[in-house]
Amino acid sequence: MGAFRIFVGKKEGMTRRYPAKLLVFGEYSLLRGSRALCVPLREFAGHWAVRGADTPTDHPLVGEWIAYLEREVEFLDNGALREAMVTEYFESSIPVGYGLGSSGALCAAVYDRFGLDEVADIGVLKSRFAKMEQFFHGSSSGLDPLTSYLEQPLLTDGIDVRPVEMVASNRVNGRLFLLDSGRGRLTGPLVAQFLEQCRQPAFEKMCRNELAPAVDVAIRAFLGGQLNELEDQWARISGLQLSYFRQMIPDDLMHLWSVGIESRAFSLKLCGAGGGGFFLGLRSEDKELPILPGGMRVLYPVL
Repeated sequence: MGAFRIFVGKKEGMTRRYPAKLLVFGEYSLLRGSRALCVPLREFAGHWAVRGADTPTDHPLVGEWIAYLEREVEFLDNGALREAMVTEYFESSIPVGYGLGSSGALCAAVYDRFGLDEVADIGVLKSRFAKMEQFFHGSSSGLDPLTSYLEQPLLTDGIDVRPVEMVASNRVNGRLFLLDSGRGRLTGPLVAQFLEQCRQPAFEKMCRNELAPAVDVAIRAFLGGQLNELEDQWARISGLQLSYFRQMIPDDLMHLWSVGIESRAFSLKLCGAGGGGFFLGLRSEDKELPILPGGMRVLYPVL
């Protein structure tokens, strides 16, 4: 579970923490017509820290990313960023390749420190963050950095985005869980694989006519506190992903995934791109999880 570390310049009074993000709903289906719900996850976060003698060296990609920012991004003080690289670093507990937005928090923190102007328009912010983060994934919606930057739950249809209240959060806390698969993954190749699958008419039809509607209903149920409907739609999404997204589910997780669907004790779904990292589960009330495969563990996030 490594984390990005980037050396940056000290700015007086910058003590803010930038949380991880959790894409509760909308992984892949957002690309095929559904909405997506993304929330800050404060159990993991990054913050600026003073560089010391025992500070680890920066991530190999950092120098390439800064060069990319200097070449492609006009809304940052890139000169100040590069000059400041030796005095502080961005220390993060957000695991890389786990679907919790490690690069998004990094982008949010750099923009907050080195942005040249103040922008209140969410659409403009989202576009700027997409441009910053696409270096890491090949493409980016900008939603991950935006969630970390605003520290608010965000609902989007892929174009418009707005903050929302989560009235159901107290009722799902303790039932929503993250399953740590014990391995990281790269987002870009998995997204490319999904887009290739969408060239198949049957898969494209499933995404638009089955998966996207289930995600939209699940979001409404989650935000509205309709837990019975939420369980039903979560199980529906879980079954569709087991049938059509098997390449995004590790082999040693397949049996557990099926047990959850069949027993209705819990349901698992992708958390971001899948393939590794965290997977997101919903436990039925008063039900216990079975023994997990070796190397896996469960975390219960507080939303």
